[in-house]
Amino acid sequence: MRNASRARLLALLVLGPLAALAASDFVIARSTPLWSWVAHEFPRRLDDDYLGEALLRTLPPGRDNVLLLGNSRADDSIDTAVLEQRFADKGLHFRNLTVAGSGMVDQAMRAREIAKRKPGIVIAMVDAVALRPEGWLEDTFAYDASAALEIFRPRDFLAEPGFHIAGLAGQLHVLARHRGSLQNSLLVGLGRQTFVGVRMELLQRAAAALDPDVGNNAFSGWMKSKTEDPYPNTSTRALEVLAQRMRDAGTRLVVVEAPNHPILIAPGVQPRVLRFREFVGDLAGRHGFEFVQATQLRELDIEHFRDLIHLNPDGRTLFTATLGDALDRLL
Repeated sequence: MRNASRARLLALLVLGPLAALAASDFVIARSTPLWSWVAHEFPRRLDDDYLGEALLRTLPPGRDNVLLLGNSRADDSIDTAVLEQRFADKGLHFRNLTVAGSGMVDQAMRAREIAKRKPGIVIAMVDAVALRPEGWLEDTFAYDASAALEIFRPRDFLAEPGFHIAGLAGQLHVLARHRGSLQNSLLVGLGRQTFVGVRMELLQRAAAALDPDVGNNAFSGWMKSKTEDPYPNTSTRALEVLAQRMRDAGTRLVVVEAPNHPILIAPGVQPRVLRFREFVGDLAGRHGFEFVQATQLRELDIEHFRDLIHLNPDGRTLFTATLGDALDRLL
């Protein structure tokens, strides 16, 4: 009897917390009011990983949806509201699911959930820097074990076990992936914090985490490199996973090359850009997606950029218009 009582107590101590965790995930993940509030109230570029999940959770499935994927370059380059107005006669609804600071691996990790929404079209912005072999670790916020098995090689799992363990935990439980974000939501909802305050805290954490030995950004580091990017690599396999998920869902994938700063025509850089275009063009032929190269769009000048990679408002207006022309031809 004593042993049986101990066994029941041990089972309660072990299973009780597990049941509580499962229950909390069930309640939070299915809280429509919470995710609707985040989707409508959270400012963009504050916590895009959290906002992106909220937007996807509250998005009604439908082929009329056109989803934009990418990072801040896509967000700064494409005005989805303008495109929605332009294609209103086709009944298309453009949704911005960009995640600032993300890379191609992050998009592939979200592909399965995106495919469940059965969108008609997905627009993914890429460039040569996005398909570099390094940098994916810092640029990935989401995780999907099934995608990871296709993207990474066995040695990759051994090289970064912490990333995969934390990612799997996040996939299994909403608190593991969004604990800080959920706390901020609660504080803002209770009036004890503001979105401005949340932004300042996030900026301070990001500044504290910066490595002083790393260059200004991935673009400048890629520009300075003298070696060709090896294809295929982790990022190119992620693009293939995204393409396959969309194809399986009956979704049309349109891969758009990010606007190119004129500096990319420099003799030391242009051959790598041309090689990137050739490689992605080959992937498009094999996986059945559309690839819109920068050469198919209106050429932009230095005056249209606010830095080496982001467009200013005038550049965004021009790029959105020329992308609309390209989409008009595709549709």
